[in-house]
Amino acid sequence: MGARNRRSPTAPVPPPPGGGAEPLIVTGLGEFSALVDEFAAAVNDELGLAGQSERQAIGQILHDTLVVQSSSIRDLFREVVAGLPADGQTDVERFWRASGAATAIAAARAAIQNPALAKRSVLEWIKLILEFIKKIIAEILKFLRDKFPWLVGLINTLEIILALLNILDNLLHNLNKVLTGREPVDMGRESREMWQGLEAFWRAKAAFMRLGSVETDRGDAAGAGTATS
Repeated sequence: MGARNRRSPTAPVPPPPGGGAEPLIVTGLGEFSALVDEFAAAVNDELGLAGQSERQAIGQILHDTLVVQSSSIRDLFREVVAGLPADGQTDVERFWRASGAATAIAAARAAIQNPALAKRSVLEWIKLILEFIKKIIAEILKFLRDKFPWLVGLINTLEIILALLNILDNLLHNLNKVLTGREPVDMGRESREMWQGLEAFWRAKAAFMRLGSVETDRGDAAGAGTATS
């Protein structure tokens, strides 16, 4: 029996500390986190329908890890926005609103939830939307780092968020590989390809080192030829 797919209980956006209204971008990143969760869950649904239980089990691990990363980005961004001066908060809100990310997230979630569209080709297109939103987040981080370079604590938090975005990128990439890969996996073929790749790399490196040695010898010989006694 295949691994049971489950939406993460952490996907909904938690209320802000103190009960105040969330900044628009924090709410948007909560929607982004929910989109990532629904994307990963839909991938697992497709793998389950295809009877690919091994891939489904691996997909669930990636799914659970993705939820942690995307939720952490939202929570850390809440700290970033709270630490900005009023004009900085306004600029970030304006940036997010003008980017169109909220529209893309809403449309992508609707596509995933539409049973007539929840198929592999649609999920592969949703992956492009996720890439687009990650780039918007990275651009906002760059904007903040350039505009408020004196806020050292803020810069450190931005660096953590950028690192989390890289982790998120790797996880989504591998989840997409699970979705589109061959089934069943030929481990013998995978092993041969790995060793052949390593062999080609070391041969190329050895040839490069020999070439470097020859060039050094030539240089020494040329220097000796021009030396005067």
